[in-house]
Amino acid sequence: MTALPVMHPALPTAEAVTGYLRTMDEARIYSNFGPMVTELERRYAERFNVPAEAVVACANATLGLQGAAALSPAGTFHCPAWTFPATPLSIVNSGKRLEFHDVDRLSWQIDLEPRDTSHALMPVLPFGAEIELDRWQGWTEVVIDAAASGGAMLRDLAALPQTWALALSLHATKVLGIGEGGIVIFGDLDRADRFRSYISLGFAWRRESDFMGTNAKMSEMAAAYGLAALDGWSVEEAEWRTARALVAQAEENLGLASVCSTYPGVTPYWIVQHSTPDAAARAVGALDRAEVGNRRWWPIPCTRMGAFAHEWGALEVPNSQWLAATTVGLPFYRGLSTADVDRVVSTLAGVDQS
Repeated sequence: MTALPVMHPALPTAEAVTGYLRTMDEARIYSNFGPMVTELERRYAERFNVPAEAVVACANATLGLQGAAALSPAGTFHCPAWTFPATPLSIVNSGKRLEFHDVDRLSWQIDLEPRDTSHALMPVLPFGAEIELDRWQGWTEVVIDAAASGGAMLRDLAALPQTWALALSLHATKVLGIGEGGIVIFGDLDRADRFRSYISLGFAWRRESDFMGTNAKMSEMAAAYGLAALDGWSVEEAEWRTARALVAQAEENLGLASVCSTYPGVTPYWIVQHSTPDAAARAVGALDRAEVGNRRWWPIPCTRMGAFAHEWGALEVPNSQWLAATTVGLPFYRGLSTADVDRVVSTLAGVDQS
């Protein structure tokens, strides 16, 4: 029996992208804010009900978070301890001070009282959670890591506060993936314009670095894939929903819950939570023996990782530790079959969950 992968990404086909690539060939523009990047930004602006000038495409979401943090006047950013390390790394690499906090055990999100304007919040929407702007009301400076939430149901960002920003990932493993890329949406058009300079080496309409920036522009080739992905959104959305319906039934059969299945939009993950760390470890062992793909998506709190432990290793984050030890990612992708899900169910059916 062949191994069952935990992920099996599907980008737009070569046929779907060819027309855009031919347009690029004719224009002979390949980067530096080309026409397809501009069109991609316009279409994402429509998708999230914001002005086109508020949307900036970039090389990846991590650099999007980094730039949005760098442009904030706040000197300190607070973020969850249980997240992908791209979140805290973007803060550190922006030149801002990093502060970690534990997450809520039920929502998997940071819940922190507002601080003064020298402090900012970088909350994470775990695994494609919905975009709920009222969750962080009271904070002046907020940069939302919404990496996997491109398929959220609640996409109207017309009320995004002026001093806030939100970053989406277009990595191959995400909804509307293009291989690698990011979209950043700003509440302030001036800050969005400054971000365009930030991702172009700090150039502000001349070939001189007027301030510290980096090179994080999206290429026209990446934008071509982004446009083709949007063209095929109705098909992609239906495929994600079909896969979710299959695993929702499996969850019921196994008695395992997945927060991802509670989201009304579409997400690219099937992450189940076990009753104890030992139960999760037994499940992983059974899956490995059966060659069924699985992954501890956020395997330890960031505070325990080598990049951060020297300063934050002593911080008590019991909820983050519990979630890291009890959650397991299972196979989930567009085109997931009934046979694939049945294989997961049969593998886990005999695992002791006590």
